[in-house]
Amino acid sequence: MRKNLIIIASVLIIAIVLVVSTTKLTWDYAITRRAKLEVSPTLEVSETRFFNHPEAWTEVFNNVSSIPKYWNADIPAILGGRSMPNIVQMYFGEVFLNNADYAYCYISVHSFTSQFLNRTLTGIGLCVIDIVYVHPNRA
Repeated sequence: MRKNLIIIASVLIIAIVLVVSTTKLTWDYAITRRAKLEVSPTLEVSETRFFNHPEAWTEVFNNVSSIPKYWNADIPAILGGRSMPNIVQMYFGEVFLNNADYAYCYISVHSFTSQFLNRTLTGIGLCVIDIVYVHPNRA
């Protein structure tokens, strides 16, 4: 009887260790995995208001409160007066490329906050695209 209890207890301990380690690996992967996003005005707005006007994107990039000058959008009070890098930092991300000539920027953000950042930026009228890098198989 005692031998059976020891075997059952050891099996339960192994099962608990496996569940905890699997959960930890999944959580670690979610924390360390980063999403890459491209952010720009919509195509219609880009062609009419930003083409050959890098100063317009620079103004929007440096202060999202200036967006209503270029398209119809309501800026939430929490975002008022903030720059794009400030907003991205609220979601634990960073802007790693900004191109005013073509009115876009690239953002790197933790995968578990990328959906929330995406909703925030699309909510103020920006176009957000997930960037997926395709790596060919190497022989």
